Parts: sequence; structure tokens; C-alpha cells
Amino acid sequence: MTEAEFATDLAGLFVDYWKLARGSARAADLLQEADSKRLLSQVKYATRQLNEYAERYGFRIVEFDGLAFEPGMAASADNADDFEDEELLVVTRTIEPAIVYDMRVIRTGRVVVARKNS
Repeated sequence: MTEAEFATDLAGLFVDYWKLARGSARAADLLQEADSKRLLSQVKYATRQLNEYAERYGFRIVEFDGLAFEPGMAASADNADDFEDEELLVVTRTIEPAIVYDMRVIRTGRVVVARKNS
């Protein structure tokens, strides 16, 4: 296995783990308060661990929530066709984070955008 293949596989694992943590945090809203707090604590710990492991091996997990959506961003907008090219857009939700390794985007993120003034 080459270094590039390894980086790509690890990037996929980071994204899947990130999505699982994000989904678990949303599911915590459906639980009773004590269970919700416990699950959210576990999710925060797991997310912190994920970021530490990524950094240890030279990766960065990049989320885009709240950022201006611009050309050249390491993410594609799932709903970009809903807007004109010249409209100012902001990321309302990161669907998948971008994974960066050694200053290169290994995996492009996916986002949902809205008009900046909305």
C-alpha cells in the first residue's frame, strides 16, 4: 500500500467517525436529560480523541459551518444549483468535513449553503 492510498483510507475513516459522532450528538436531543448529557459527554470525548489522532499523524479535519462559501474552498455545496453564481453564500451545515494531509486536500468536504443575508 502506498502512502497516498493509506492517507486516502485513513481520511475515509476520519470522515465516517466524524459523521457517527455528529449523528450521535443529534440523537442525544431525543433522549431524556440524564441520558442526553451522558451521550453528549461521550461524543465530545470521542470527537476530541478523533482530532488528536488525526493531528498526531499530520491530518486536519476541517469543518465549514458559518464560513463564507467561496471558490477554491475545500468543499462542494450539495445545493449549489439553487443559487446564482454571483450570490454571496454561507455554509449552514457541514455534511462531511474536508481532510487535509501535508497541506494537500485528501478528501473534499460536502456542505449545505444559504444566501448570506438569509
